[in-house]
Amino acid sequence: MKCDQVNELVFSFIKSSVPDIVLLHAMWGENSDLGKLRQTIDRLKALGVPRIVILGPVPVWKRTLPHSLVNFYRFRHSIADRIGAGVTGPQGDQQMEAFSKGAGVEYISAWHLLCNSEGCMTRVGPTANDVITTDIVHLSDAGSNFLVEAIGRSLFRGPADLSKTRRTRVEFAIGDLPSVTGSSTLEPGQVLNTSFATFRSGVIPRHCIS
Repeated sequence: MKCDQVNELVFSFIKSSVPDIVLLHAMWGENSDLGKLRQTIDRLKALGVPRIVILGPVPVWKRTLPHSLVNFYRFRHSIADRIGAGVTGPQGDQQMEAFSKGAGVEYISAWHLLCNSEGCMTRVGPTANDVITTDIVHLSDAGSNFLVEAIGRSLFRGPADLSKTRRTRVEFAIGDLPSVTGSSTLEPGQVLNTSFATFRSGVIPRHCIS
């Protein structure tokens, strides 16, 4: 299926499902055509979507996070909770935040959720399965769960408590879904249960909206 056909499929799903929120995410960079993303946003606004939210880029590791962890251990004989070398800084995040402001949509910084002045998080727990990123950019299940829960606090403007949160319908228009959910096969309309809400996913491949 070609990009235009995929986009039309997802837009038709969004139109019929009437979501409260559409969350957009991809690895947009300096060479990305943000004009196409702006067209996507304008079309979502025309459909009457109440809230459009862009999730900014996650940190990108130069030689994979596992490699950085091994090197850190070789030289320091300890396992780092954060590493500041060999990983992207906030420039891409700042670019997308400025774009979002100009486009009149909300923005959530994935970089600031995962990184600070001391470096970027490497793990969310003590085991090997708790390492956040599996390669240079794709989040593990543990990393995905951590980020999704952190996103929930901004999306739903309060603590991630399912017992107090109505089921909000959220459409995911995500360029590279594993970087958010840890799953490579979420089809439009599939329900993703998290600790704080029910997400309905509509996926637009990265190269179709970059």
